[in-house]
Amino acid sequence: MRKYICLISIFCYLSIEIKAQISIQLVFENPQDSIIFLKNKPNLPKTAADTASAVNILRGVMGGLHAQTFLEASFDSIIIFQKNIIAYLHIGKPYKWASLRNGNVNPDYLSQVGYRERLFENKPFSAKEIADIEEKLLNFAEDTGFPFAQVWLDSIKVENATVLAALMMKTGSPFRFDSIELSGFAKISPRFLENYLDVKKGSLFNRTKVLKMAARLAELPYLTVRKPPTVRFTEGGYAVVNVLLDNRKASRWDFLVGVQPTTQPDGSQKFGITFNGTADFQNLFGVGERIYASFENVRPQSPRLNVKASYPYILNLPYGFEGAFDLYKRDSTYIETHANAGVQYLLGGSNYLKLFWQNYKANNLIINRLQIEQTRRLPSTLDVSTNTLGLEFLKQQLDYRFNPRQGWAILLR
Repeated sequence: MRKYICLISIFCYLSIEIKAQISIQLVFENPQDSIIFLKNKPNLPKTAADTASAVNILRGVMGGLHAQTFLEASFDSIIIFQKNIIAYLHIGKPYKWASLRNGNVNPDYLSQVGYRERLFENKPFSAKEIADIEEKLLNFAEDTGFPFAQVWLDSIKVENATVLAALMMKTGSPFRFDSIELSGFAKISPRFLENYLDVKKGSLFNRTKVLKMAARLAELPYLTVRKPPTVRFTEGGYAVVNVLLDNRKASRWDFLVGVQPTTQPDGSQKFGITFNGTADFQNLFGVGERIYASFENVRPQSPRLNVKASYPYILNLPYGFEGAFDLYKRDSTYIETHANAGVQYLLGGSNYLKLFWQNYKANNLIINRLQIEQTRRLPSTLDVSTNTLGLEFLKQQLDYRFNPRQGWAILLR
């Protein structure tokens, strides 16, 4: 076969000088190929560290041409001698779709991945586009109970640089989640994990949920994930999730007792006992609950009490309870309380929709009526009582909830 050499001015080759004294010469079989090449590959690297880097450049040339619909592109031969590489390149014609029709794929699947037959009529052929569609179909099948689905092109016909094919799919047998097999030393209820990870028994297998399990489990402060969860498929069409967990120290309690001197009205000194203590128990009963209490009595007759509690998945349902109470008393003159309680509808992970009630009260314990009558002025603090009923919504997708580097979170209240 005759070879045509075409340099931009006189010669018949395109030369690329490589730093490490390696030069690459692309020789085109057709003069038109050089024009196509320069048009589609104008930013070709001109340096390489060694022969291996030069070969990688040639691979990049071929991959780029294939991605740009030149499916016939190939190196007819490559000659390497001394510090030179000569590659004989054939580009060929750009390929187009004649048609990519639906062979047997469920139309609902195709609508989910954005497939439209008209998008492949007389349009440039793209192997990447086909790979993307196949990948999306497989992902959708794996998230709807078919982990062993297959997708391929059938009835392929290539004629006059056009491609005709049919998109085929075999879903295989459906699989459903069966149970969670817990290994390790973690004290946690498998029922809680099923609800928290949203893999209830009998629900369709979902690969995306499985891939997110390790990250979701890492958000629980009282568990340590020793290795990513695995899945075992049984002959009966069930998927068993295996998790290996250990306990993590998350509960704590501490207290401080002291002696504080106080001066009495008659000038004498009296010693009083001060106390500051906190107790925070998480997953004490193995169901993901939390009980928190703190008490502070540093100033005389001015105690402060704070109590919180939460309990998820009551009766194995996607509902949880959350409540808190805070009390502060200042001497014998003033007392303030905050109370709230809420019912959560748990949406999986840390996401929820909550209906809550809040109450706030502030009361004067001593009212000097004589002073009010003489000064005709009310006290600086008055009795207050408010009640609030509202909704709270939390939705977040973070790589790590306690120290996120990427993701997003929405809190509406």
